Amino acid sequence: MDLAGMDSAVRPPPGSLPIRVTTLADLPGALGRLARLVAIVDHLDPRTAGRLAAEHARTLLTLADVMARRDTVPGTTAPALLGAAGELLAHAATLVDVQAATRTWQSGAPDDVRPARQLREIRRQLGKERPRLRRALTDSDLRVVIASLRPALRLAPAMHQTVRRLLQDEAWIAKSPIRRGRPASPDVLIAARIASESAARMTGWLPTVLRSLAESRRTEQDMPGLLLRPGQRRRTPATGRGEPYPADVGPGR
Repeated sequence: MDLAGMDSAVRPPPGSLPIRVTTLADLPGALGRLARLVAIVDHLDPRTAGRLAAEHARTLLTLADVMARRDTVPGTTAPALLGAAGELLAHAATLVDVQAATRTWQSGAPDDVRPARQLREIRRQLGKERPRLRRALTDSDLRVVIASLRPALRLAPAMHQTVRRLLQDEAWIAKSPIRRGRPASPDVLIAARIASESAARMTGWLPTVLRSLAESRRTEQDMPGLLLRPGQRRRTPATGRGEPYPADVGPGR
């Protein structure tokens, strides 16, 4: 869809379209947009929801690997976030469980493609960055990944919200009759709730990451040029100053 020629009165509302990911610094904003798109989606096929959960789990594995190597970055003052890598791995496992649970559900409604488009942008760029990230990390790499943690953790609550809505609307149908004696909550809703609770626990002990150079790239609410559309031109991102982090932060600290 070419939005360039659309009348402003019929433009999609801000935050309702995917955004481009062309550098690692775009990652925090794109992860936040992915969660928003999943939350506001018109419809998701169970298979699509499962793929989103599984692919996002792969993204979390990349973030965990960077966090685990924080001490290899010479002279960094970024927070250590003790235990973050392990927490991310555990959270990723809950999303894999969501994918497994979606396999027993089906839907005949048209799929909303926006979340999948946004996830492709994220995975494509991470695929390009992976060889470099596996070598020597820079302080900038580390800070972008730290800035990505909080938006990355928003996907599971958004998925839980959407799965619950689709089940309530009977948009998802069990492939086989639900057996007598099964719990009132479907297995897919239980898996989504567990993933959401896992994200909430980790979010609870993350420090408030204020705007850094990586985070200060505005989303399309302020910069319509970030919308995915043909022939777009990027505007120079704003920069901001973050505040000092605590040196060591982790669960229970």
